[in-house]
Parts: sequence; structure tokens; C-alpha cells
Amino acid sequence: MTKIGAIGLGKMGLLHSSILNTMQDTKIVAVCEKQAIVRLLAKRILPSIKIVRDLEDMESEGIDAYYVTASVAAHYHIVKELYTSLAARNIFVEKPLCMSTVQSREICEMASKHIGTAMVGYNKRFSATFKKAHDLIKSGRLGNIVHVTATAFSSDFHSTNEFEPQAYARGGVLRDLGCHAIDLLHWLIGEFTVKSAEVLTKSRAGLSYVNEVQATLLFDEVIEGDLTVSWCKEDYRLPQVDIQVQGTTTKLLLNEHRLELVNGDRKTLIRRNELETGVPFFLGESSYYYEDEIFINAVRSNKPVDIDFAAACLTDVAIDEILSKAAVKEAYA
Repeated sequence: MTKIGAIGLGKMGLLHSSILNTMQDTKIVAVCEKQAIVRLLAKRILPSIKIVRDLEDMESEGIDAYYVTASVAAHYHIVKELYTSLAARNIFVEKPLCMSTVQSREICEMASKHIGTAMVGYNKRFSATFKKAHDLIKSGRLGNIVHVTATAFSSDFHSTNEFEPQAYARGGVLRDLGCHAIDLLHWLIGEFTVKSAEVLTKSRAGLSYVNEVQATLLFDEVIEGDLTVSWCKEDYRLPQVDIQVQGTTTKLLLNEHRLELVNGDRKTLIRRNELETGVPFFLGESSYYYEDEIFINAVRSNKPVDIDFAAACLTDVAIDEILSKAAVKEAYA
């Protein structure tokens, strides 16, 4: 039996815990949650699971792997304590890894000194359409890549002119939504540098967060790309990442739902349901089950994963580069 400890019982904590408890020989044995009201509710609805306030109170449960699903701002401190005080071997962290490159690099250094599996929850890598696109690009199906465009949109804060504490707590749109697009670009195309950027921020009482982003990217020093991120777009009830890759022979357009290849007048459309075989337990997206399954299998076999802390750190580096080079416009003061 693989025993799991979950840290943070918000939306993602509940999602991963629900999926993990359906897997064979896998069980959530303890949950750490700082909010008293959430702990009280959890004790009532999860009577067989130990609910605690502090990490050290999980130590006696013989936990094999920890899921860090607390707020992004808490990731660094939690993972650091897991490695130092609890001597954890296997850690899964919801995206992004940390709030800064400095924090992420320190965590990566700590992970390198521990034997075990370290993974970050960039679940879109496990979406059927993005996996198919990865195979097509790496096979050379598109020819030489000449341009890349990526957008990440949601309507989470559409039609609001106020400073949103929730948006601030989520780390701004780049760390909340844009990190998915950046991670996919790294995986599909490769690392990039930032030529220029503009960000739209909202501020109040000394607090500030990024609301929208436009950036010009450069892959391999010659291939130009565009990145646009916003959680203020109308008609995006669910977040969506779209990527367009222009090759010398074929253009590729894709998102979580569909993939299209365009070669002259010839178009080939592949929908997600044509690629998926289904999962034993569906919650949110199939990709959540796939990533949890891969992590648990890696823990049991003591093998590394593709989206480890070092790979996730690249996204934090890119985010900080965008912010450092961006012209800032204030939307609300």
C-alpha cells in the first residue's frame, strides 16, 4: 500500500485526493490543513483520515509520498520543511513549483540530494491532444519551425475593475494560468529567451499582481514566438491554452480539445475523444488521472519523471524573465 499525505485541502487537494483514493493499493492517510474551519469539515466527512494542522503531526503515519496542494506562496516553505524536517523522499507539487526562480533553484538543489521522485503538476502535458502534438513536432512532421503562437485565456476576472484578493493569492495570471502555456512551449518547442513584454497589473495598498501579459519570445535565437495570457477574456468559462506552430511544410493548431494540421488546402482534424481511451476515474480532466498514475508508478519503481523539479524550474525562470523585461501598465490603483 502506497500511503499519501496531502498538504492543503482546497480544490486541487480534493481533486488529487479523490483520484488517488480510487487507485489500487493507494490511500490518503493524512491531510495537513492550516484553516481551522476546513479541518473541522474534513474531520466530519473524512473520519478515517488523520487531519492535522502541522506537518510534523503527519510524521508517524509512515507516508510514502506527499502531495503539496496548498497556495503557491506556501510551496517553497512546505517543500523545504518536507526535505529537512520530515526527510521526505517523494513529493508532488501542484504547479507552479515556487513563486520565484531563487526559491525554485533552492528547492531543485535540495531535491538533487534526496533519492526519490519529485514531480510538478503540469497536467496539460498528459492531455491526449498535446501528447499527439509533441509526437508530431518531434518526428519532423511540420518541417522546420518558423513561428510559434501561444495563448492562455480564462474569464475568471472578466468585467471586474476592482483589485481581487483571490487573484493576488493565486500569484497573478502568469503563475496561475500562463505557466501552463510556458511549460507546454518548453516541452513542445524548447527553451526560449524573452525579447520584449508588456504586463497589465492591478495594485492596492502596496500589493500588486499581473492581470494580462503579452510577450515576444525567441527560440534557438532565430525562431520568433508570441505569448498572450489573460484571465479577463469573455466567453472562456473554462481556462484554455491554444498553441499554433508554423512549420515550413505544415501548420499545427491545437488546444485541449482538438488538433488540426494544415498543409496547403489539405486539413486534418483530430478531436480529443479520438485519441483518448478513457480513465478508470474521471474528475476534472483525464490528464489529472494520468499524471497521478505516472507519479505513483514512479514512486513505486523509484524512477524519475519528465516533469521533475528541474523541468518545472525552467518555467519559473521564464516567468521572472518576462516580468523583469516587461513594460508595466497599471490597470487599477
